[in-house]
Amino acid sequence: MGTPITRKYLNGLRSELRQAIWLLDAGKLQLLPDDLWRSLVNSGHLILFSANQIEDLRQAYFCVAKLNYMFVRCKDLSETYHTEINPLKRRAIRRVWRATTIEALGIGQSTAAFLRTCTKKD
Repeated sequence: MGTPITRKYLNGLRSELRQAIWLLDAGKLQLLPDDLWRSLVNSGHLILFSANQIEDLRQAYFCVAKLNYMFVRCKDLSETYHTEINPLKRRAIRRVWRATTIEALGIGQSTAAFLRTCTKKD
């Protein structure tokens, strides 16, 4: 399973992914945690992991990044909607905002299921 430091990082990453699952199961759009993953990538400590572990983690955190992007997009649409004065533009923005939110929530459900499998791997 690797060195003690590798196991420590894996436990931390699993904890981060479990927190993401918990947030996704709540059914609300919000930023998912990815601090430890970003830290590992930026520090070069990914070298401690096997190629298979890196690929599994990369896939999991790609899903997290995609949902975080969608959250920011929904938040931007919300802010644009609430500041728009023109009723026709507000209606169009609301339609896009709603469709994006529904899409993100659906992706969130499938992502939660995928992350559950990731947290069970070594």
